[in-house]
Amino acid sequence: MNSKTFLLDLDNTLYDYKTAHEPAKSALCEKISELFQIENNLVWNSYESARKKVNTYLAGTASSHNRLLYIQNMFEELGIPYSQEVRNLSKYYWDIFLLNTELFPGVLDFFKKVSGAKVGLVTDLTADVQFLKLERLGLVSLFDAIVTSEESGREKPHPYNFQLALLKLGSRLEDTIMIGDDFEKDILGASNLGMKTIWLNHAGNQENLPKDSTEVSSFTEILNLV
Repeated sequence: MNSKTFLLDLDNTLYDYKTAHEPAKSALCEKISELFQIENNLVWNSYESARKKVNTYLAGTASSHNRLLYIQNMFEELGIPYSQEVRNLSKYYWDIFLLNTELFPGVLDFFKKVSGAKVGLVTDLTADVQFLKLERLGLVSLFDAIVTSEESGREKPHPYNFQLALLKLGSRLEDTIMIGDDFEKDILGASNLGMKTIWLNHAGNQENLPKDSTEVSSFTEILNLV
């Protein structure tokens, strides 16, 4: 698949989200349990309840993933008075998350192989957190354009995200390949605009691929396609 421009997702495309999130979530809940002498299972249940609440009333926005909002709602559910710990615990979560963030094999080789092409990032979540991840992974300087859903005002698969990236890059839809793991957000979102796509299907899910789409099971397989 030849292209002058590549757009990449970040979470679960360039690194494994679960191996970073799970230890961070566990440490956060244990820390809250320890600080405020609350049973650990109550804290875990509160995390899930707060996450669902924030996801629901902020659906389709970058803030729906905001861990500080999760923790604020946890405090409210658990009857803990507001304090600076709300912000401290958010930072605590992300510090542990970043410590457990590592690139998938083949990612750096990809950037070397497409040297000369334009490469943009199209990712959900807030800009500050996504830039922290890129810094941790050593990728910031490798992108020619970065678009977060906080900047575009909508989460994928809304076309604003892809269109803003192409505008920044000065690229055309027909010259662009989108690479991502989320079938609906990354693959259908880009395909509906007329882009070629590469679906990174880690889980082996069954979907009807759009025209001009290719499926791979690992990032290293992408190296044989570009």
